[in-house]
Amino acid sequence: MMWGRHENEIYQKAASLAHIGIWERNMVSGEVYWNAVVREIYEVGPEYDPTVEDSLAFYTEKEKIRNLLTAAAETDKQLSGRLQINTAKNSTKWVEIRAASTAGTVYGTIIDITAQIDLDRKIAEQGEQFHHAFEYAPIGMALVSTTGQWMRVNKTLCRIIGYGADELLGLTFQDITHPDDLNTDLQQMYQLLDRGISSYQMDKRYFHKNGHIIWVSLNVTLVRDLQGKPLYFVSQIKDITELKKHMQLISAQNKRLLNFANVVSHNIRSHTVNIQMLTELITQETDPAEKERLIIMLGTSAASLQANLVHLNQIVDSPDGEQ
Repeated sequence: MMWGRHENEIYQKAASLAHIGIWERNMVSGEVYWNAVVREIYEVGPEYDPTVEDSLAFYTEKEKIRNLLTAAAETDKQLSGRLQINTAKNSTKWVEIRAASTAGTVYGTIIDITAQIDLDRKIAEQGEQFHHAFEYAPIGMALVSTTGQWMRVNKTLCRIIGYGADELLGLTFQDITHPDDLNTDLQQMYQLLDRGISSYQMDKRYFHKNGHIIWVSLNVTLVRDLQGKPLYFVSQIKDITELKKHMQLISAQNKRLLNFANVVSHNIRSHTVNIQMLTELITQETDPAEKERLIIMLGTSAASLQANLVHLNQIVDSPDGEQ
């Protein structure tokens, strides 16, 4: 008898430590027992004398809890359910209740799972927000395995590369990366896995499904689990093909402009050197005939310089810059 009482005390202490409510209902006498945790969950004091109807009144879905207890009393099965309650202090909580029966007694446990339910809802909301942001992002988005396998892709990425989602999921990013860019991409990927860097960005080329080259701006981060083990890469991919073409065009134009400027500079420099030299010779020449010849040559050089300047003005004023 002493051992039974001692065992019960240990059980009650363990239940309190684990914050598990223990309840019991005698089907013959109608007597109801709650431990301290049950009273704490329902927010009633130690003086509260519960009845069956009192306990059912806390539940928002009274028919559901009544059916659960009835089924537990009439079967040998252990039953459980998650239900919402309104406590004596008008707090709203979620509880998980378990029930079983033996020898005219229905007994079980009750646990406050409000925090867990709230966390599950937040996770679900965040998951929905991530899904929406991922699927409808204006840039390409992808989850990529640590070996390069496409795991999940959005519609924008499929539109950029030309592959359907199912087609991409059967490939790796290595399969469609231009070979001249692959080594740089892989080196940074390995640094990310080895914690050498926290993310990386690069411009690279993909092969479109139709065969032509697509330039993209790639940003990559790595998601790890709670133990730090790499799970997958998150890749953001923006199509910069037109920008690259524009930059190449500007670069070519700048190169032509530089060559043109060099030619112009050389021509003007030649004329100015000739004019300076002829001017010095004229000031030093004493023979009138030779001086007259030099003056004619000076006029010719000046006229040639003027013609070049007029031609340059025509080029500058021309809408398409044609010479």
